[in-house]
Amino acid sequence: MTQNRPKHRRAKSAGTMLERLRKRTPRQRASLLSNTFQANLTFFKQRDPALASLLESGGQNPYQVSINDHFLDLIDTSSNLLCHPQSGLDSFAEQLGDWHHPGWIDFLDPRLRHYPQDENHGRQLMAFSESLLAAFPQFEERLSEDRFQLPEIENGRRFSPAVVFAGIFHGLHIDHYLSRTSVADVTLIEPDRFKFLVSCHFLDYARLEQRCGGLRLHVGDPVPDAFLQAILTRSWITSTVWLRVLPGYRLPEIDRIVERLRLAWLALTDAWVPADRELRALDHAKKNLAAGVPILTSEPRPEPETRIAVVGAGPSLCNDLAWLKKQQQQIIIIAAHTAVRVLLKNGIRPDFQVSLDPEWDDATLRRLDLDRRIPLLAGNHKDPAILRQFDQPLLVAVDGLPQPVIFNYQLPFGLQTTGNLALAFACACHPRTLLLLGMDFGFRDSNRIHVKGGHFDEQTDQGVEITGNRQLPVAANFPSRQPLLTRPYFNDARLLAEKTLRQLEPGTRILNLSDGARIAGADAVHSNEFELDPWPDKEAALAALKAAFEPPRRGEHWHPFADGANQTADLLTTGLHRLFDQQTISWSHLASTLNRAQHDLFQLCRTGTTPDLRPLPYLRIIKDLLTTWFRFLIAARTPEETANLYRKGRELLLGAAMEWNDHRQLGQPTTGAATASSATRQTHPQPRDR
Repeated sequence: MTQNRPKHRRAKSAGTMLERLRKRTPRQRASLLSNTFQANLTFFKQRDPALASLLESGGQNPYQVSINDHFLDLIDTSSNLLCHPQSGLDSFAEQLGDWHHPGWIDFLDPRLRHYPQDENHGRQLMAFSESLLAAFPQFEERLSEDRFQLPEIENGRRFSPAVVFAGIFHGLHIDHYLSRTSVADVTLIEPDRFKFLVSCHFLDYARLEQRCGGLRLHVGDPVPDAFLQAILTRSWITSTVWLRVLPGYRLPEIDRIVERLRLAWLALTDAWVPADRELRALDHAKKNLAAGVPILTSEPRPEPETRIAVVGAGPSLCNDLAWLKKQQQQIIIIAAHTAVRVLLKNGIRPDFQVSLDPEWDDATLRRLDLDRRIPLLAGNHKDPAILRQFDQPLLVAVDGLPQPVIFNYQLPFGLQTTGNLALAFACACHPRTLLLLGMDFGFRDSNRIHVKGGHFDEQTDQGVEITGNRQLPVAANFPSRQPLLTRPYFNDARLLAEKTLRQLEPGTRILNLSDGARIAGADAVHSNEFELDPWPDKEAALAALKAAFEPPRRGEHWHPFADGANQTADLLTTGLHRLFDQQTISWSHLASTLNRAQHDLFQLCRTGTTPDLRPLPYLRIIKDLLTTWFRFLIAARTPEETANLYRKGRELLLGAAMEWNDHRQLGQPTTGAATASSATRQTHPQPRDR
């Protein structure tokens, strides 16, 4: 049950619940607890009837409140033990809700990044941080520390970044923390419904909603991935640097929530793509459109018994190569470009080779060792010079990427990795049977995260740099004694794959042969446990898939945006001036402004009702600048230092925005069709004929 509702107007109560309970007699305490429960019942009847029904049903709650002369005790009747230390629930709640109690789990990343400066994006970020360091040299050492204090604000209070209270229970510690702290964003999670019922005697949820500007609450287990992701989305900038999690108690359910949050948080900084690359990719898409390269114009409709194997380059692919070679005539093989070299070496010829990357340098293209005669299914942002190296390039407009025009059809769920694009295309074909091979999304050895024999073997180190907690366990498709590990980037790709599979029709046979992470919605099957029946209609199904790609025609397959993109930089610069118009800092206002900046600026650049994602490259730069600025701000130790950092950072931010006028996107394509062969060829290593 998830709640995120508008503000509920209610008269402000005096003092915290702890203070009010302490001032009352035992009989008055009982009355206060009962009244609070009834007020919450009324509140949830308006806001969430399901939670209200839970409160009304009650059930045999194993947790009981015992009121005494001093305060009260919370008892687990199943064991007849106290649910808090002998020192008392009140003192325990105050300690737990203190600003720097050792029970806090702080996801903290104040380190300054060293970005490559061969592109404008990296140069701007380095110039921004170097200018701040020049003005405040003491911060170079300070930002390398691993402990930070919450910034001081008025009246002895402190500012806190976003907080997740994982395990509410009595909730007195939450009320205590919020009474002394201005918090950027508050989320409450209680997996145990009986513990949530206890909280309804102590926490005034209507007051919480008013205090926090909304109630972000989930009750029950498991917690949906979308709910956890929304925590980070709401506090995008501040949480990238610092997110606080306070377990109300320690149980495996709480530990799992914390680890899932950690993975999602680490993914915020696990990969960096320069905006310059996105701007070039947008230009590639414009040229490919003008050249008339065939593009997916609708969902393919092959025959009903279609079978598709999606092949990634995970390390477990080696286990299934012999089986796939034997079965290749009975199934359509859609392979990530990183897996093609291994497949060809083992006598397996994929029907499509897929690539999401917009650009390859010469060395990468040579190592990939692709076959030019196999259709290359690529995002429409692929460098035209690369596409010309293949006999049959087939493009896909991927939903969620900036596009130069409005395409009538865009493929959903094709982002994150090339494996995700291959899976998205396969699911758009509505197969009756879908097999997943080499789609590991994890590894058991950090030195072997890709299939042996692939192009990564020619790099000096094909492993990943695993430091601290960036290597985390994940549920395995085939459990074994050796744990399966993942990293945030792979985990995000797995979650997207699960979302993609949910779009398939009921009854679709989905088999995961990969010895990697478990993928919800797919059945775990070893390749030696089954064989495919003959499929005489494979060639007809292949022809139907290819027939869905056509040279794009204006009016039929796409139409231009109402406005060109030349004004984007000007609009964003103006928007930043409006957002940061305050000359002096207010922590709560600043945090809110930082976290909503991308959304507000994106809305400013919208053209009509159709989503126009062309501002995204600029918004990526803005996000990185704001994140760098916030890293400095949370390291400030005095209000004066904070004020000076705010003024200097604001000056540098608005100055950096002025430079974007020299890096504008290009305008609309002027023609609706042309031939790919008419464009001037560039020199690249040629894929081989086999």
